Amino acid sequence: MEEEINIKTSWIFTPERGTYSLALRDSRTVALAVSSSSAHPLASSEEEFGGFAYLLTRVDGRITSWRYDSPQGFNCAAFDPVDERVIFGNDDGNVYIFDLDGTLITTIKFGTPVYSCAFSPHGNRVAIATEGEGGGKVSILDKNFEHLWEFLTDDNVWGLSWHVDEEMLAVASHDGNVYILKKPTAIWKEEVAEAVNKVKWCGNKLAVATFKPGKVLLYDTKDPRNPTLLWEIEEGLNNVWGLSFNDDCTLLAYGDASNGKFGLIGIDGNEIISQKYKEGIQSLDWKGAKIALATERLKVLSVLKCGPISSYITKLELVTTLSEKWDRDEVELSSLLHTILGRPEWLYVNGKLLKVSVVEGNHLYVKSPMEGEVELKTPRGI
Repeated sequence: MEEEINIKTSWIFTPERGTYSLALRDSRTVALAVSSSSAHPLASSEEEFGGFAYLLTRVDGRITSWRYDSPQGFNCAAFDPVDERVIFGNDDGNVYIFDLDGTLITTIKFGTPVYSCAFSPHGNRVAIATEGEGGGKVSILDKNFEHLWEFLTDDNVWGLSWHVDEEMLAVASHDGNVYILKKPTAIWKEEVAEAVNKVKWCGNKLAVATFKPGKVLLYDTKDPRNPTLLWEIEEGLNNVWGLSFNDDCTLLAYGDASNGKFGLIGIDGNEIISQKYKEGIQSLDWKGAKIALATERLKVLSVLKCGPISSYITKLELVTTLSEKWDRDEVELSSLLHTILGRPEWLYVNGKLLKVSVVEGNHLYVKSPMEGEVELKTPRGI
């Protein structure tokens, strides 16, 4: 039997208005780049008021954050996978490097607006996309930000993604092409739309998000010089800017910046979840059981996987477990334990019959008038 996947909102943060790009470090830490530049492809206003670099962490229900203000907009954010630092690319032509506490370590000057940034999986390389003369420029640097080589496209680059081998880089260009680069040239290039917004590599699977037409495409890149198109999805899409795989590369999340459509697609091309937000989705990332997406706010979603209960456990009439004590004359169970016991409305707790209430939870949680080890038994005929 197939797993069922449910999505629920975990927490929300409202930053200054603008256009957003985000990156997840793990399931609780988000870097958010905010820009008010009217030159951004998703800009909705001519008013410009600068930019902001945020780092937000949620622990035990509390959000802690720092913010760095800039006269010009921030367009991208990326975490170093090895060292505790995060980078933000700015319209002022600089990449800002911070530690995770918000201390500015240094800035690296590129001279023209920085639109996209990406660390390689083991942190040995950094890719930075900037505005070039008559097109876009992708600069490849080592982990100390020393220049190694560069590549030019015919329009600006808003999406970068490294292959796990750290030797190949996928590039999304608004010239309509998706590229695979291997020092110092393109080993593959394919025109797929008027503009390619994002690319995302996971293993040998390469996902591509586009505009005019709005599409999500998936390639197999076992042969990176001749990738195989596995499938493409176009229905209901206009301008896809959010794109990210789950950790094991079995699911792909996408978000549309025009119509707010959000979805999860299996690696076989079957859409598992499809829903719409009122606002467009400008950016998206997935780590562990959390998906962060940017609409007019930052929303962090929990991804819950479950299957038919019969595929995992046998329903039991008797369970012995530990109970927290409270002063109410009823028993509170986690939804998992409630299911294991056959979803009863009443239970005997150490021989006392009590009404059951249920809270969401995937652990063996009990509250009752008793404390410590308790015996839970399902009654018959009630």
